Amino acid sequence: MATSTTFQVMYLGQRALIDTTQGNNTAENAAGILDTYGSASDPMYNWVGTLYADYLLEDDNNSYDIDNGGGRDRFHVNGFGTQEFDAVAEYAITLTYVDGTTAQITAYVFQDFQGHTFLAPETTLNADQAALTAKPIQSLALTAVTKSSGDTTAGDMIAARQTGTYKTPVDGTTGNDSMGVGYTDAQGDQITAGNDYILAGAGNDTVTAGDGNDFVSGGTGADLIYGGNGNDSLQGNDGNDTIYGELGADTIDGGAGDDSILYGEGADVVYGGAGNDYIDDINGAQLNGANTIYGGDGNDSIYTGNDGDLIYGGQGTDWIDGELGNDTVYGGADNDTVMGGAGNDSLFGGSGADYIDGGADNDIIYGDFNGNTVNINYTVSSSSLAASTPAARVDDDATLKVSFDEAATVRLTFGLLENFEENIISIDGVVVDIQAMINAGDAVLSGGIAVGATGGVTGTAGSSTSGTITFNVPFTSISVDHTGGGYDDVTVEYLATGGTYTAITDYANGATGSYAADTVGISGSDTILGGLGDDTIWFGAGDDVVYGGDGNDSIDDRSGDGLVGDNYLDGGAGSDTIWAGYGSDTVLGGDGNDSLHGDQGNDTLSGGLGADTLWGDAGNDVLDGGEGDDHLVAGAGYDTIVASSGIDNVYQFDLNDDNLDGFTNHQIDVSNLTDLEGNPIRWEDVVVTQNVNNHAVLTFPNGEQIILQGITADQVNDKLELISIGIPCFTVGTMILTPTGEKPIEMLRPGDMVVTRDNGPQPLVWAGSRRLGAGELARHPELRPIRIAPGDWAGPRGLLVSPQHGLYAHQSERGGTDKLIRATHLARLKGGKVRVANGVTSVTYIHLMFEEHQVIFGNGIASESFYPGKWGLSSLAAPCRREILQLFPELAGTDVENAYGQTAMPFARFKELPDHVYDLSLQTFDRRLLRCG
Repeated sequence: MATSTTFQVMYLGQRALIDTTQGNNTAENAAGILDTYGSASDPMYNWVGTLYADYLLEDDNNSYDIDNGGGRDRFHVNGFGTQEFDAVAEYAITLTYVDGTTAQITAYVFQDFQGHTFLAPETTLNADQAALTAKPIQSLALTAVTKSSGDTTAGDMIAARQTGTYKTPVDGTTGNDSMGVGYTDAQGDQITAGNDYILAGAGNDTVTAGDGNDFVSGGTGADLIYGGNGNDSLQGNDGNDTIYGELGADTIDGGAGDDSILYGEGADVVYGGAGNDYIDDINGAQLNGANTIYGGDGNDSIYTGNDGDLIYGGQGTDWIDGELGNDTVYGGADNDTVMGGAGNDSLFGGSGADYIDGGADNDIIYGDFNGNTVNINYTVSSSSLAASTPAARVDDDATLKVSFDEAATVRLTFGLLENFEENIISIDGVVVDIQAMINAGDAVLSGGIAVGATGGVTGTAGSSTSGTITFNVPFTSISVDHTGGGYDDVTVEYLATGGTYTAITDYANGATGSYAADTVGISGSDTILGGLGDDTIWFGAGDDVVYGGDGNDSIDDRSGDGLVGDNYLDGGAGSDTIWAGYGSDTVLGGDGNDSLHGDQGNDTLSGGLGADTLWGDAGNDVLDGGEGDDHLVAGAGYDTIVASSGIDNVYQFDLNDDNLDGFTNHQIDVSNLTDLEGNPIRWEDVVVTQNVNNHAVLTFPNGEQIILQGITADQVNDKLELISIGIPCFTVGTMILTPTGEKPIEMLRPGDMVVTRDNGPQPLVWAGSRRLGAGELARHPELRPIRIAPGDWAGPRGLLVSPQHGLYAHQSERGGTDKLIRATHLARLKGGKVRVANGVTSVTYIHLMFEEHQVIFGNGIASESFYPGKWGLSSLAAPCRREILQLFPELAGTDVENAYGQTAMPFARFKELPDHVYDLSLQTFDRRLLRCG
C-alpha cells in the first residue's frame, strides 16, 4: 500500500454528530464536541489507531467527501470494522503530555455516521505534526472551532485516499479460504505480486499477500496471514489470528481475540487490540527495526528485538521485554512486568503493581507517575547584565543563558527599550536559524519553522515595543546574544504543568533555583530491578520493591516531596543515593559508599559495606551503618542507632526522655556486639572518653566506636546514663522459672519441669526455635520482636518476645478482668513501655510446649507457652511443624481446640484494651528476687 494512504489518528469516543444536515459542506454542530479528552488514568496515548483507505463508493477522487451526495466514502480504523465517512472540522487544540508540559496546535476531527470521533493531523509536515509526535499525550482539549465548512477542510483528508488505489478488492468466501498470488475471487479480481487489497471474510483463512504494499483484512475467524515483502497493512479482525509481517515497514492490527503477531524486520507499527496477544519480531531471535507496539486491552506478551523501540502495554497484566536497544516502554494499567534488556532504556510502569527490570546499561525507571522538578541555572556572561524582576537586560556586551537539569519548554518575551538590530538564539549550544527582531511592531522569525532537529517554534507580533517567541519542544539550555546597538529586556518563562508559564525571576549572575512541575502519583506496588549501570529509578506511590543492582544508582519516589508507601529499597553494589519517601520503609545501601534518606515514616536504614551516610529524618527510625566508618544522622522521633563494626559518627542524638520511661528518645542497639569472650555487651564493657572536639566516644571491647557529635563524655559515662541510652543491664537470654530455679530458655529440653501459674510444675513435651536474620526481618517487619521495658511496671529485667506472644495482664479499669494480651497490641498503647524492637537485626524465637496450654514465667513475667493454632504453626519452620504433628497427629485433621484444647485463658481483643499501658498490670513472680544488680 502506498504510504500516503494511511496515517495515525486518535479515537475520542462516540460523540454527538457534528454534521446535522446532509448534502452540504458544513459541519453545523462542530462546537458541540468542544471538550477535554483523556486523563492521567486513561491517557490518550492508549487510543492511537491507524486510518486505512477503503475502496471507493462515491467517486474516484483523492479526498473524503463531506456532502455525501452520491454515496458514502469508506475507511478503516484498527479496532473497528468498515466505517462510512460523514464529516470533518478544524479545531484549535491544547495537548497535555504525560510530563505535564503542553502544546498548542490545530488539527482535524472527523466522524463516521455513528458519531465515532477521531483526531487526525494535518497532512503537511509542520510544527503541529511535530507536537503530536514529540512526547506521549495524556489529554487534549478541543478549545475552539477554526473551520467548519468548505471543500478545503475536506480536502485536507487527502492523506487517507489515493485515486484508484484498491478500487476493486479481492474477496474471500465465508469458508476457510487459502488465498495467495493468483487467487481469483467470484468477481474475477485476482491477487497479484503487486499492491493488493484483500478481504478474506468469514472463516479460518490463510492469506499469503506476497510482494508489494498490501492491505489484508482477515475478517472473522482464526486467520493465518503472511504479509510478505513490502510495507503492508494487515488486520486480523475478530478471532485468534496469527500474523507474519515479514520484510518491510508494516502496520499490523490483531483486532479482537488472542492473536500471535510476528511482525518481522523493518520499522513496524503493531496494535495487539483486545485479547491476550503474543507480539514478537520473530521467535527465538532479534531483528532490526525501530518498532512501535501498542498492546491494547488484555494480558499481552511483547518482545521488540534490536534497536530503540517504543512500546505501550495498555490495559491488562502485560509482559514486555524491550530486548536490545534504547527502548521506551509504558506498561500502562494493571500489574505489568517490564524488562528493559540491554540498552539505555526509559521504563514507565504506569498504574498497578508492576515488576520492572532495567537490565544492562544506564536506565531511567519510573514506577508509576510522571513529572518532576526542573532545576534552573540562570547565568549571565557580563557583570553589567542585571537580573531584574522578571526580565534580564541584554545588550551587545552581555549574553543571557538559562539551563535546565531536565528538558524544559520555555517562552522568551522581548521588551524593546532602545532600537537594536537582532537577538541571535542558541539552543543546546547550537546557533539555530532564528533571529528575534522587533521592527515596526513585528516579531520576525528569520529562517524556517523547525529548530534544528528538536522541534517547533512559534512567534507572535507584539506592539512596537515587544514580541514573544515560544519554543514548543523541550531542550536543556537556551542563550540570547544581542548583536546590535541599544539593549533589550528579556523575560524567560518556564512552562509548568497545566499550561501555565512561570517567570524565572530575581536570579543574580550564576544563581540557581528550581520550579516544580506538578507530579501526578498513581498508586501501585511495583517491583523494580535496575540491573547493571548507573540507573535513575523513580518508583512512585504504593508499597514498592526496588533493587538498584550494580552501579551508582539514584533511587527516589519522585523529585521534591515524597509519596506515600511502605517500600523495600536495595541499592545493591555501587555508591547509591536513595530517598525512601513517606511511609515505613526498609532501605539497604549494599556495597559502596551510599547515601540513604529515610524521609518521613518509621524507616529502617542499613548502609552495608562501605563508608555510608544515613539520614533518619522524621519518624521512629533504625539506622545501621553496617561495616565501615559511617555517618548516622538521627532525626525527629524515637530513633535507634545500631552499633556495628568501624568508627561511626552519630549526629543529632537526642538525650531527652519525652515519654518519661527512663530511656532517652534515641537509643543505641548493641545486640550485634560482644565482649572478648563472645558474650553480649553489658554497660560495664563500654569505655567512655572525649575526643579533641569535645564529643563523647563510646569504645566497645572489640574496637568498635560510636562518636556522639555534640554530646560530652560526662553526659553518658555512668551506669544509669549508659543504661538510659540502650546499653543492657543484663545479658541476653530469657530466664524460665523451674522448680530448681531459673534456667536460660535455650537450655530447656523435652521432659524438663517448668513452673506454671495454674497447674504447678509440668513437663515440657516439645521445644523448638526459629532464627530470623536481618534480611527476613527487613522483608517481614511484622515479625520483629516486641521489647517490654524494665521497671516497676514489668519487673526490673524486661522481656523480648514475638509479636503474637500472649502476656498475662490484669485490667484495673475493666472490671478487674484477667486475660492474655498479645505483645503487638501492647506496643500500640500509649506509655512507651512496650515498643517494637526495630534495632534488633536478628532474633531467635524459642517455643516451649506442654500437653496443655500453660502460663509460665519468663524473666519473672507471666506469659503463655506455645499454642499450636493456625498462626502459631505457620510461624514455625517446616521441621518444627513436622515434629509437632508427630506429637499431635490429630492437629492435621481437625481444629486445634478439639485436638489440643483451649487456651489457658481467653485473649483480649485490641478494642477491649485501655488507651494507656499503665492501666494494665503484668503479673510477675517474686519481684524481690529479680532486682537489677
